[in-house]
Amino acid sequence: MNDRAWLLQVSALVGASLVVLAFGILVTLPHPVVGIPEPSVVVRTGIPLLRWIANVCAIGAVGSVLVLVLLGEAGRDRAPALARRTSTAAVWTAAVWTVAALLGLWFNAAEISLRQLRLPVGGVLGYGGNVSLGLALLISAGSAGALTAYSVARLRRPSLPPDVGFLIALSGLTAVSMSGHPSQGEPPLLLMTASALHVTGAALWVGGLAITSLIIGADRQALAVVLPRFSRVAEVSFALVGVSGLLLAATRLTGDVTPPLGDVVDALRQTGAGWLVMGKLACMVLLGCSGAYIRSAVVDRVARQQPTPLAAWAGLELAVMAVAVSLATALGRPL
Repeated sequence: MNDRAWLLQVSALVGASLVVLAFGILVTLPHPVVGIPEPSVVVRTGIPLLRWIANVCAIGAVGSVLVLVLLGEAGRDRAPALARRTSTAAVWTAAVWTVAALLGLWFNAAEISLRQLRLPVGGVLGYGGNVSLGLALLISAGSAGALTAYSVARLRRPSLPPDVGFLIALSGLTAVSMSGHPSQGEPPLLLMTASALHVTGAALWVGGLAITSLIIGADRQALAVVLPRFSRVAEVSFALVGVSGLLLAATRLTGDVTPPLGDVVDALRQTGAGWLVMGKLACMVLLGCSGAYIRSAVVDRVARQQPTPLAAWAGLELAVMAVAVSLATALGRPL
């Protein structure tokens, strides 16, 4: 894939994802509370947008490090240009993730402050030290910053193991997911664990496919190494995302881990969050079908370095995943 085609594909995915995010924000706008000042439009729209940027970049960073691990030392030595390009992707995605997490901390602190975005640094740090979401954003930003530094070091010393960066990325990714709704629900430990597994599975699956398709796909020999290994990761990730997603969706819509089916159906039909959940379910069905086809008809041919329609199928999956990521970001807002 040449640079122009790569840029067009990424731009299309970003554009579609932002449109879905805007729809998700509109259908889940919270009702004004009498006596409580409303945050400014900049703050209200900035929080989900910054969360989306952090989510996308975290997914990209996790996917970049995952692909470096899947390449193996021999693969990285055999294709140093691809390995370097993948490491560069890890640097940039982690760096933007760091900035988005820090700005998210500022905007979330401003949301509950009368001074809004004029809130001083001390107030932002106080929010980070006393509110679970603030602390999670600090941890996320710190992990993303550490991943940026480690990825830069790997560019200078490619012999450094990518596994360390992988663990750093996952620590920052799960921090925010375990705060907010999961930490406040019942039972909190179960929901926090489910949330951590959900975002981990999603990041490995989406990020791994994105980097494999957009970067590794240009080298048939490297793709023959990475794709069969990634396929096994994708299978486990699909199961993690599906099972944990059902539990989290039921709790999100009804406040109950094991709600009556009628309550779930009513919530799906009658609430904005329910519409978003149905959208995610549709995405999961599409991804399950396309993933099954790729595993059965494409992976073996890629392993034998034969021509395949992988680019088209991967592009379709990435488009659906972009929609799902935006729906998940909108669902993360308080209703």
